[in-house]
Amino acid sequence: MSSNKINRINKFLFIIATLLAISIIICSIVYCYQKYNEEKSIIQKLNSIDIDEIRKKREQYLKTPNGGINENYFVDLDEQEKVDISEMKQEDIDESIQWISIYGENRDNPVLLYLHGGPCSATSYYDWGVLRKLSDVYTVVIWDQRGCGHSYHENLQFQEVSPLTKDVMMQDGIAMTNYLCDCLHKEKITLFGHSWGSIFAANLVLEHPEKYDKLIVASLVVDEIESRHYLKDYLLTLDKVKNNEEYLTLVESFNPNDLKDDPLDDNDSQLERLTQVLEDCCKYPDSNEKMDDWLLLNPYITLEQSKMLHDRYLKNQIEKPEKNIDYTYINGCEYEEYIKRLGAKSDEMEQDMSIDEECKYEVPFYLLEGEKDRNPDTMYSFACDYYERIEAPEKGFFKFEGGHSSPMIQADELSEYMHEIARK
Repeated sequence: MSSNKINRINKFLFIIATLLAISIIICSIVYCYQKYNEEKSIIQKLNSIDIDEIRKKREQYLKTPNGGINENYFVDLDEQEKVDISEMKQEDIDESIQWISIYGENRDNPVLLYLHGGPCSATSYYDWGVLRKLSDVYTVVIWDQRGCGHSYHENLQFQEVSPLTKDVMMQDGIAMTNYLCDCLHKEKITLFGHSWGSIFAANLVLEHPEKYDKLIVASLVVDEIESRHYLKDYLLTLDKVKNNEEYLTLVESFNPNDLKDDPLDDNDSQLERLTQVLEDCCKYPDSNEKMDDWLLLNPYITLEQSKMLHDRYLKNQIEKPEKNIDYTYINGCEYEEYIKRLGAKSDEMEQDMSIDEECKYEVPFYLLEGEKDRNPDTMYSFACDYYERIEAPEKGFFKFEGGHSSPMIQADELSEYMHEIARK
């Protein structure tokens, strides 16, 4: 090959390499500029809060609708009665004392009991804003389950705790149902559960169908082990896994049947690393611009606590976007230790509540799913397969764009679907 031809080839390759380098630099500059603007916007939000204006708005949410109801208080589930903990001795406040809020525009409307996820991950700090959109057709009850959210009491850290089991949670669920039917004068109520709350709700309906008129579940947990098999099979179809030796080895060695692989007890667990692979291979947004407003305007905690959660939420978007927020920021590190003693993330309990073999429901069944839900325990494809097997007087399927949290943060879509269900 002549030297002139070699020089032309080298010059061509040099131009290509230069253009590629310039493209990378431009993309990096654009990305940094976008991140700068995002962070600037967040910082402006943090610095532009008008506390007096926020206080006025919060007062509006505390008002009771004409002919409706707006209450929040504690219930002693052992006695199934309302209690005032300010009048109780600290040693008498135990895990059976649990918090609810009740809000609705018409007391004659059907009652909707919302079961949050986790277990033990109360979300009343923001879901009150989502669920109030349903208050024209439902009397909405938000319940912070045993030991979490408002139902965590400081003295619990010094007491013997009852580890979470299926029996314990089912007893709580039936006791709360009976209390609501009695105090709100209803024969039956509607259950709505998200994530862990979905399998909790399904078990309640399967065992006590006479107490419920409808079952609505979002981001459904069917069977933890089987869902992880779906996750493994899904990951093995991805080119990014097949073309990465480290990823492929990790996925192939993953044992879905190992329920002791708990990322909360071991930050370097196989499941935790597998989840990181999943996030790298198929990222998707799961956020809502109204979230910071719901946190700041929460009428059920103090303004100081609301601002704490609000600021943490915004700062997390800069510092650690993947980190969730919860009541730990209010209750402190003792709360985290209590949750561990409670066994709140017991995979064994969730497996005990498996509904994979339970497909016949005596009440209408409605499923709400984010089409990109790749949570190890709530794989979208598994939930869809389970839905096809369900036999119920009526059933319906509603799909959201987004992942695991999308049914509970896309408030307008959720409201549209829930109103449609209410009319049935």
